[in-house]
Order: sequence, then C-alpha cells, then structure tokens
Amino acid sequence: MKIVKCNGGLGNQTFQYIFSRFVELEGKEPCYLDNASFYGRVIEHNGFELSRVFPHTKPKLLSDCFSEDVWSYMSEHGGIAQQLRDAGEDFVMVAEAPDYRFDGNVIFVPINEFTPYIAKAKGNIYYHGYWINRDWFKNEYNQLLRDELQFVPLQDDKNKRYAESIIKSASIALHIRRGDFVRIGWDASI
Repeated sequence: MKIVKCNGGLGNQTFQYIFSRFVELEGKEPCYLDNASFYGRVIEHNGFELSRVFPHTKPKLLSDCFSEDVWSYMSEHGGIAQQLRDAGEDFVMVAEAPDYRFDGNVIFVPINEFTPYIAKAKGNIYYHGYWINRDWFKNEYNQLLRDELQFVPLQDDKNKRYAESIIKSASIALHIRRGDFVRIGWDASI
C-alpha cells in the first residue's frame, strides 16, 4: 500500500495530489491520500478542498478504507503511519519533512527535490512531505493531471462578469500570504 500525507491549504493539497498521482501511475498500484488532518477538533486551513475546487480529481482517500468510527479515532490520535505500524503493518516512511511521529524505518529525501525513483519503491510506503516541485507535473502524465486539475466552471453572473473583465484587460493578480505565516513568525513587515 502507498499512502501520501495530505495536509495544509489548497496549494499543498494540490502538490500532494500531483505527487500521489505520480506515485500511482509510475508504481502501477493505488496510492491513497491520508486525509486525517481534515478531521477532528482542529481542522487545518479551509479543510480538504481539493475535490471541491477541482471536481475532476478522484483522490483515493485513506478515510474511505475505514469505518467512520475507526477513522474518527485514528484521526484524533494522529500519526497514521505509526498507528498502522503499531497495528502490525510493515511500513517504511519516505520523508522530506522532519515533522512526523514514526519509530520505524525512515528514508529521508531532499526537500522539494525531484526524486522519481521513490515512486517505484516496493512494499508499504508512507510518504511524508509537501512534494513541492514542478517536475512531478512535467512528464508523460502532464495532460492527464491538467485535465484533472480543472476549476469548477463559473456559475453566477457576478463572477462571469469579473472573468470577462479580466480577459479583456491587462490584469494581474496579487496574493499576499499572511494567515499561518503570521502565526509561525514568518510574516514580512508591512
């Protein structure tokens, strides 16, 4: 079984989805997204947004492999990889981020580097990281991923007018990230 931890906001979820699809397509076996971060008392950002924003994605969610009461318990107690190991499953963790709870075999890979060989690893693998690298997307699966990552079509007149205005003018978009950066002390001064 292959599992990719899914957490964070929509950007992180999108990179983790792209990575999970790469693992699935390269390894020729299902790859599940561990969506435990979006259950329980403290839900990150806006929750699991991937399927709502990109309706053509069909992620295999780890939560679908368990009954609701079992998944609720597991997500409340964190460290899904460790819980599976404690239950007798032989897992190896491939990690590019050090913020995990796992006492089994951990293989570290450089953060945000393209390491395609890890997709073909055999056995039960839990991938822990953000996998932010455009090379996961630049391959023979590019068109498939582009098709899956299509936005919901605009439905309301107000947003259709905004879209038309943007298309007809020299427009730019500016995103200022502050939310979690303020909380962790990474914000820039005004």
